[in-house]
This record gives sequence, structure tokens and C-alpha cells, in this order.
Amino acid sequence: GAARGYELTGDERYKDIAEYFWQTVVDHHTFAPGGTSNTNEGWSEPDTTGTHLGPGGQECCCSYNMLKLTRHLFGWKPDARWMDYYEHLLWNVRAGTQNGNGRLMYYVPTIPGGWKTFDDPYESNLCCTGSGMEEYAKLVDTIYFQDENSVYVNQFVASEVNWPEKRARLVQQTEFPEEGHTSIAIYAEKPVSFALKVRHPHWAEGTSVSVNGRPEKTVKGSDGYLVIERIWKSGDRVEV
Repeated sequence: GAARGYELTGDERYKDIAEYFWQTVVDHHTFAPGGTSNTNEGWSEPDTTGTHLGPGGQECCCSYNMLKLTRHLFGWKPDARWMDYYEHLLWNVRAGTQNGNGRLMYYVPTIPGGWKTFDDPYESNLCCTGSGMEEYAKLVDTIYFQDENSVYVNQFVASEVNWPEKRARLVQQTEFPEEGHTSIAIYAEKPVSFALKVRHPHWAEGTSVSVNGRPEKTVKGSDGYLVIERIWKSGDRVEV
């Protein structure tokens, strides 16, 4: 609601409210995998989530909406911490909430040894069924962001993206999270100048970057992204 309020009015106070809400949830109401809520569709008191472990706890709609809010916040002010959280929640909670046959989950269990339960195709129609269907149709929407002269690589996911204004295409190859490595190839109609910004994740103690097999010195911006700015030629490859 605060994010929408800002979109409609431009009132900066709505942005502050949205960020305050995000920080409150992350600081006080999230389980270790990143999800939130409890079995009564509510929030527990700060620092008491350990008392709510059970077959439910991380409600799927809450996780989905936190991803949407995080996307808004990043769009207003790019910062790696937003996408660190996004990654944490995407892989630990959201990516495993469909059973392969289109059936979805209401809660992700938080109890050790618990197992997943999915909705029934005819006897249940949960709010999380609807948001889950929407989510799996839009998983690609936050892998990359762009501004006038930069492309942000937010998530390490095998994918490709077209940048019509630059007449360029990026192809990312990775087996993340099974491996801590990604490769990004650039294809362009003609040499083109832009900044490639790759998120430096909080869990990485160090990173190395090479371009076309040669070590590349990078600058880590205040937003937590490694910046590689150059004139790119078709076939250039960045290894991180």
C-alpha cells in the first residue's frame, strides 16, 4: 500500500514507510530461510519466532509480497542489500513451493523434519494458490535491472536478456546455487559502451572477475555492486 501510495502521489513519506516496514519484518519477524508469518496468519512479537516452529510458519503470500516490496525498494534506490534478501528468500523459500504438477503451498514448514503439503486441485483454493500462480509466471522479472547506461545483474540465474536501446543481449550461464560462479556473455550489433554492475553478495568473502580470460580490476560502488565499465564487443565474456 505504501509503495502504491508513492507511485500515485510522489510523496517521499510513502517511500520511508515502505522501507521502515521492510526493515521491521527482516529484523524481527523472519525465520532463518527468510519467510515470515505464523500459523495464525499473523506476526509474533519481535525475537520470538523460535516459539512458532511448526508445519506452518512461513506463509507463501507473505514471502511473495516481500519479494514485490523488495523489488519496489530496489527500483527507487539500487542497493545490494535488497537483492541479498531477495536471493535468500527466492532460493530458500519460494523456489520450492510448487510440486511439479501445478499444485502450490499455503505454508512452508519451519519444524525440523517437517514435510511440504500442497493444495488440492479441487477441494482447496487458497490465497497462496493465486499468488503462487502469479509468481511462477514472473520469476524472471528481477534478475536484471537497468538505468540509462547500466545493467544490474541482481540474481545469478541461467538466463538471457535483450537491451533494445543498446542493441545488446546478455546471456548468463551458471549452476548457482550448486556453484559459486557465473559467466555473462555480451552480444551486440556493434561495439557499445555501458556499465555492467554485478551484485557482490554479502555471503561472498571475496570475488574475482575476468573479461575474456584476463583478470579485471573492478570498483565496488556504494550500492554494493561490482562495476565493469568499458566498450563491449560482441562475444565478450565476463567470469565472476
